Amino acid sequence: AVPHAFGLDQNYPNPFNPTSTISFKTAGPGHALLALYNLYGQKVAVLVDDFLPGGTHKFGFDGKDLPSGSYVYSLTTREGTRTRILSLVK
Repeated sequence: AVPHAFGLDQNYPNPFNPTSTISFKTAGPGHALLALYNLYGQKVAVLVDDFLPGGTHKFGFDGKDLPSGSYVYSLTTREGTRTRILSLVK
């Protein structure tokens, strides 16, 4: 079933070391950009930059190459932008 609403879920586990899962929902097909930023606004990782069908999507993230700290992950689609915060604890 395709969700009727656009949404970005909180990653789990959070805080994490070193892997976490991020899931989101899109109501229809389209381009999705899911990226991770440090608190200075610098992009440190791109998890998704692709055309996706509508539905629920889950992506794993491995933060082994990043220092401990808080990061912002942001999802942008034609439906809008949603942002959440995650914490990496080593």
